[in-house]
Order: sequence, then structure tokens, then C-alpha cells
Amino acid sequence: MSYTITTAIDYTTDRIGKNSASIGAVKKLDVDRVIAFAILTLLQQNYYSASEPDGPVAGQIWYDSSAGYLKVFDGSTWSAVAAAAGITALDEDTSPSLAGNLDLAQFCIVLDPTPTSDHTWNGISETQTAGENLVIGDICYLKSDAKFWKCDGDAEATSAGIIRMATATIVADATGVFLVMGYIRDDTWAWTIGAPLYISVTPGNATATAVSGNADIKRIIGHAMSADVIYFNPSQAFTELVV
Repeated sequence: MSYTITTAIDYTTDRIGKNSASIGAVKKLDVDRVIAFAILTLLQQNYYSASEPDGPVAGQIWYDSSAGYLKVFDGSTWSAVAAAAGITALDEDTSPSLAGNLDLAQFCIVLDPTPTSDHTWNGISETQTAGENLVIGDICYLKSDAKFWKCDGDAEATSAGIIRMATATIVADATGVFLVMGYIRDDTWAWTIGAPLYISVTPGNATATAVSGNADIKRIIGHAMSADVIYFNPSQAFTELVV
């Protein structure tokens, strides 16, 4: 291990025996100064520098002033200390959590109305329990057993109240992710762009054709953003038909 002392000491003026045949020894003051500068240089190189410290040992930390974050030496390489380095994009952390309120500072949460591939989605979601076997796109209502079951537009009991959409296959009594509001894509859909979508009398399905039978429940669950994308945003209002 080697370090460079950058502050020079003028031994021409600071030596014992100046103007004599004997150069003499370095004054104690000079020795103390040499040691102090050596310690300061060592600390600077090991704790804050744009270049890696010389002779590091495993577990040593160093603030890379060029990169702008802490690094740790594992015995062979330097790598970022994750907690100190931070993240530049939220997708670098697959399970972020907050310790307080999220202040948007007059900015927005931006959803993507064009999910990139089949069976992808984005928006606001929650984890809930399925009351029966569900597949992606199933429209579900919250039953009195605190589980989500397929909506059926034939009756108010199975189409009113809290509505969610399954985002994947979820077996009965298992937990899964349900869409509260957002965009979801299924390449088997063939909607008319902009069409309102309703709860169907076929359990779990959405339909672009409003129900028409007596006692059927007419309730919008969203709109077709494209042929294969639904903007899911269930209306809180519904109508019971009398025909």
C-alpha cells in the first residue's frame, strides 16, 4: 500500500544544523506534520475520491465522488452500496414501499393506455381472494364472504357494489391481483374503439351490448381503448331494467 504526500516540507530551512557540516535530523514538528498530512491523505483516498483507494480490504467503503455514491469492496471489486446509491427509475425496485405520504408536487401518475403485449396491464390494483376459479379479464363483485366472484348482470346481488377485474388466472380461495382502475390487454378481444362496456349476463364477461332483460342490471365497467385494450373504470351507478 502506498500514499502520496502532496504538501512539501522545506528541509532547507527546517532542519537542525543549518549552515553547518552536519545536516542533522528532522525536527519533531516536521515529523508531526508529515504524519498529519499522511493521515489526511489516507482518509481522503479511502473515504472520498474520484479514484479507487489503493490496497483496499474486503468490507471497506468509499465514496466515489465521480459517480456520486458509496461503494463497497468485496475483496475483488468495488460495487455500489444499494441503499446509498438510490435508484434512477422505479422499475429498478420491484417492491418499493413508502415510509410516508407520496407528494406528487403537482405532477401526475401517468398510466399507459397501450399495454405492450397480450395479458399485460397497468393501473391501480389490490390483492384480494377469489371465490371461484377466475381468468384474466373476469369482472368480479365482492360477495358477503369477502371474496370476489364473477359478476352476472342477471341480478343486482351479483353486479352491484364493489367491482374489480382479475389480472391473471386465480384459483378459488387463492389470493391474486385485481385491477381497481386502469388499462388491460387481451389479444382475443375485438372491441369497437370507444365503445362503452357493460357487465354481461354471461358470468365474468364484459359486453359491448347493454343488457335488456327484465331485472337485468345495466352497469358500465369501462370503455374500449382499442380492439384489444379495455380502460377499466367501473361506474358507481347502475340501472335495474323493468321490461
